[in-house]
Parts: sequence; structure tokens; C-alpha cells
Amino acid sequence: MKALRLLVVAMLVVGVTAATLYASEGKSSEKKTEKTAAKRKVDPMVVIEKRVSRLAKQLKLTEEQQEKITEIYKTEYGKAQSIRKDTSLDKNQKKTAQKEVVTERETQFNKVLTPEQQAKHTKMLEEAKRKAEERKMKKLQEKQKEEE
Repeated sequence: MKALRLLVVAMLVVGVTAATLYASEGKSSEKKTEKTAAKRKVDPMVVIEKRVSRLAKQLKLTEEQQEKITEIYKTEYGKAQSIRKDTSLDKNQKKTAQKEVVTERETQFNKVLTPEQQAKHTKMLEEAKRKAEERKMKKLQEKQKEEE
């Protein structure tokens, strides 16, 4: 009888512990989702200001150039938002449209930048693409290792 009572108590403890752990996992994933959503709700003007500030330092932009580039980024942001919200486009069409917006931005940038600044900006873009490709390849290799 004591053994049966002890077994029942042990099962209850295990059950309560498992339920508590399961509930806490749900809360932590909810918190992660909330944090991710909060990160996505960054003020676009803050992002644009940071981009322009970084470009200003790297390319030694004048005040006039900074103002024009800020306007270019604002226009790009509006177009990108429209593309994201357009439910009539499939994923590939959205990707193509986004690439067109970026190409248009770069064309507008080149109208604002001096030839020296354009050359430096082109090098910066190439370096960023190279680093992105390296990260992509590294992730792909890690995924392949996990599957083995």
C-alpha cells in the first residue's frame, strides 16, 4: 500500500513538473515573437537617418547631398512598402519589383554623387554583396553538416 501511494505521488510530481515546463516554453516563445515584432516596428526615419549618416561619413557627403539621399531613401521606402503590401504579386514578382526599386535608387544616387564618391560607393556595395554571399554559403554549409 505504501509503495502504491509513493508511486502515485511520484507520478503527480512528474506530471506537474512536465506541465510547468511545457507552459513556460510557450511563454518564452511568445516573448521571442513579441521581441521580433517589436524589432520590426522600427521607425523608418530612424533607419534612413542612420543610413545617411553612415554614407555621409564614408563618402564625405555635403549637407545638400545628404538631404537629396534622404529623399531618395524615403521614396524607396514608400515604394518598397507598396510592393510588400501588394497581394496581387507572388513572391518572385515582389522580389523582381524590389530589385527594380534598388536599381532605381542606385541610379538616383549616382546623379547626386561625384565620380569619386560613385566609385567608392560601388566598391562598398560590392563588398557588402561579397560578405552577404559568404554568410549565405556559411549557413548553407552548416545546414548540410546538420543533415549529415
